[in-house]
This record gives sequence, C-alpha cells and structure tokens, in this order.
Amino acid sequence: MKRKWIPPFLMLFVGAISSITMMILKYETKTMLIILFAVLIVFYIIGSLLKRMLDIFDRQNEERLSEVESEPAEEETPDTEGQVDLQDI
Repeated sequence: MKRKWIPPFLMLFVGAISSITMMILKYETKTMLIILFAVLIVFYIIGSLLKRMLDIFDRQNEERLSEVESEPAEEETPDTEGQVDLQDI
C-alpha cells in the first residue's frame, strides 16, 4: 500500500529528464513525442516490477518473522565464558 506511488513517480521523473534532454538536443516534436511515449511506458513497467518485488520481499520477511515468533524460546543460560567456577577449586 505504501509503495503505490513508485511506478508513476519513476515514470514521470524519467519522462521529465528525457524530455528536457531531447529539448536541449533539439529533437523534432513528432520524434520527441514518440520517444517520450516509449520511455514512459517502459519505465512504468519497470516501476511496477520494482514495486512487486518489494512487496514480495516484505511478505517473505513477515512470514519469517512470524515463524521466529512462533518457535518456543530456548532456555537462556548465563554467559559464563572466561569465568572460573569456585566450586571446582
């Protein structure tokens, strides 16, 4: 839900950069519009794929977190590394 703006933002950002670049390079209007349309479509698809991948990663992380939380906790033993047991002396 929080990622629904990734595809349109990416598409419009790259579209603005490409149109400014084509204006600086003095492309013809018809050629510029065709290229801009192709760029917008391609980057909308890329943004949608990126959003879908991030959603899948989130779902996997939530599944792993629920697995970890559902496992019984092991008994915690105090950290006695480097300490001498006085009862053995």
